Amino acid sequence: MRPRRLPRLTDRQKRVVAYIGTFLSSEGRAPTLTEIRDHLGLSAVSTVHEHIENLIIKGYLTRDWNGRRSIELTRRAIARGAARVVSLAGSLKNGGLTIADERCRDEVAVPRALAGAGNVTAIRVIGDSLVGEGICDGDTLIIEQTSAPRSGAMVLVKVRRRGVLIRRFFRSGESVRLVAPNKRGRPIKTRAAEVDIVSVVVGLQRQYR
Repeated sequence: MRPRRLPRLTDRQKRVVAYIGTFLSSEGRAPTLTEIRDHLGLSAVSTVHEHIENLIIKGYLTRDWNGRRSIELTRRAIARGAARVVSLAGSLKNGGLTIADERCRDEVAVPRALAGAGNVTAIRVIGDSLVGEGICDGDTLIIEQTSAPRSGAMVLVKVRRRGVLIRRFFRSGESVRLVAPNKRGRPIKTRAAEVDIVSVVVGLQRQYR
């Protein structure tokens, strides 16, 4: 027997689901009703409570009635498109990128609001090489393929004779400066022709358990 399709959401309900999904992924816990109210610019917590109740009834959320931060997206909500499953392309350890075998890659669920609709994959961070950017051991970076990042963006960049690195990207004319995410690495200054931008970092997921 096929499962019943989830009901349609109002625009406000879509925003609530998207915010909860993004918050769960980035903070490792659910937002409070007050945080949801403030993010959406609502006038009262009671309005948020009403939205949560309706989303539970519609099958998008579950909640432990004894927990203050116990809201979760249901599996059916993820399947419905509230989140997007992307490939875990590899791991980053001590600043060096290791690409996973395409035949046995793991997958991670990323909130649709974070993943967008582009060519997105994920990278697991091992160690403290990115701690200068507030990125910790065990975090998952969400990256999107691009060849034209904005100046100041964090990118995966292939530098001639240095391999693939994660750096802050700054360009001025034909000159490029790549700034390391920790004090141990020195900035790389080179010509634009010497670097190949692979992807840009568009988000981060973190778990606390």
